[in-house]
Amino acid sequence: MTDAGRPNSQALDWVKGEIDETLKQAVQSLEFFVENTGDEYELASCAEALHQVIGALQLVELQGAVHYAEQMLSLLDAVRNDRVERSETIFGALMRGLLQLPAYLEYIQSGGEDLPQALLPELNELRELGGETPLTADVFFNVSLDVQPPAPEQAPTASLQALAAKVRPTYQKALVAWLRNPQDPNAIRVLLRVCELLRQATTELTDARLWWSAGGLFEGLGSGGIAADPAAKRLLTALDRQLKALAEAGAGADQEALTRSLLYRVAQAPDAGPLTQALNTAFDLAGRVPGAELIEEVGRRLHGPDTAVLHSVAVAVKEDFNRARDIIEIFGASNDGNLRDFEPLRDNLRRMADTLGMMGLNGLADAVRTQHDAVDGMINGSLEAEERRVVDVAEVLMHVNTFLLELADENQRALRVTDVIAAVPA
Repeated sequence: MTDAGRPNSQALDWVKGEIDETLKQAVQSLEFFVENTGDEYELASCAEALHQVIGALQLVELQGAVHYAEQMLSLLDAVRNDRVERSETIFGALMRGLLQLPAYLEYIQSGGEDLPQALLPELNELRELGGETPLTADVFFNVSLDVQPPAPEQAPTASLQALAAKVRPTYQKALVAWLRNPQDPNAIRVLLRVCELLRQATTELTDARLWWSAGGLFEGLGSGGIAADPAAKRLLTALDRQLKALAEAGAGADQEALTRSLLYRVAQAPDAGPLTQALNTAFDLAGRVPGAELIEEVGRRLHGPDTAVLHSVAVAVKEDFNRARDIIEIFGASNDGNLRDFEPLRDNLRRMADTLGMMGLNGLADAVRTQHDAVDGMINGSLEAEERRVVDVAEVLMHVNTFLLELADENQRALRVTDVIAAVPA
């Protein structure tokens, strides 16, 4: 990303506090709906909070964050209007989004780039749950097409429509040969020649840019600079559809969208050959496609709650630890403690386990859930109410509290359940 495209972290500073508070309200509303009330008003409150967040994010022009919040709101609207069946999976995805968005903003606030491409797994999970088709990374590829392609070497002698009808069988035959053997250099040469003929045969800039860019795709595929993956093959099919439309109607459809998709792949292979080099220079493609390592780094930062959330949960865990300690003292003074004293602790343990699970800390969530079951067993009489059981609860809560604080202080968002389970006693 160029400096001109880098987000204004100072502008984000002005609204970040308000966004964080509004997202906390959204989290609380969703939690109240799922865990306690089932009250539709809570879902409406969550939606209203997301509306406010989207407005603030649009103000500071954070494309990725806006898309993430809008996709959460879209799924929430689908839930509220019964367009999808309500499920734990949907509410879990919404809660993760509400908890991850502050982490994404914190990354940008610290000087990182706004990279919608890094959010694709989360966006597409929300879209799939809402019954929408998945997005591809080129949707977020922002490039101006106001570029003059090379002029034809001589005036066209035939119409583009007539040429398209003539060369389409050749294109299809070469395409089939390449699909069967991507190392076939002759197939690539033929496909490149078809693109060049079509570019030379038109004075329409939109068509010329399209076939110029298509030539760059084939050059990159031939050199290996562009992977012959399903996305590339979909572009080849789209080019055939363009040829069909040109041959039958004299004009294609959605040329600009297809040209951007082609240039997105060309930008990934800037040195594949003279044609891709010329396209990268003409359209100023350098730095417009983030590298895989950068996207992975953003993903690591994203796939864990931000520091404020971790501290907040740690405080709640500490309060439950103090409650367990009080119960231990009761048992220490008497062997006949009131089992009703356990009920607030049991309920809090359940909520805590759900919250930790939604944050992706599944190992900690399972450990807390085990203690919830133990406390519940003491209340309903299936387990004997012994001091050692309450001591176990307190020890787990202390370990969870310590780990969350360390995780927040060290900002180790990449840790997953395999890294954390060792911190919890069996």
